[in-house]
Amino acid sequence: MIEPFAAGGVNNDQKKSNVRRFIPVMSVLLLSACASTEIPSQRDLLPAYVASIVTVNHPVSGTFLMRVRGTGKMGDLIFLNSEPNFRSPQCLTIAIPSVIATKLAEELAGDPAGVLHGKLIRVTGTARRVPIWTDGEGNTHFQTHVVMTEASQLNLVSPNKGKKEPNQQK
Repeated sequence: MIEPFAAGGVNNDQKKSNVRRFIPVMSVLLLSACASTEIPSQRDLLPAYVASIVTVNHPVSGTFLMRVRGTGKMGDLIFLNSEPNFRSPQCLTIAIPSVIATKLAEELAGDPAGVLHGKLIRVTGTARRVPIWTDGEGNTHFQTHVVMTEASQLNLVSPNKGKKEPNQQK
């Protein structure tokens, strides 16, 4: 067994030797793990980060990488959520108008909410903080939304690699 930092009675030369043997082993393990995982590019923005920096007066444009963990429908919109609970402050919601959803359904060979649930997607657009509802005490609940205007804004990155989570309805 390689011990990079052996305890007691080991001189500096032995410690250096152990570290030299440890580094190549860790490098191989790290590189092999990266080969099987989607690595966000420098241009990808992750949902929790986006939700934390978007304000009502400061939208953020970019490319967003997220796994669809919840879906919902309301009126003419389909919602893809980055969190199972769409009310979570870290949730990024992709809002898809019915015209765009119809085009996506043709491309995906099925309802976008069903086909994309559990999948990793990349969406280009502008994230905005939008008011959703106001309670009886005047407190407004906000969500971070990217409203799609074209089907080409959404790309499927990878198939589901885990258990399908139950749909979260809006």
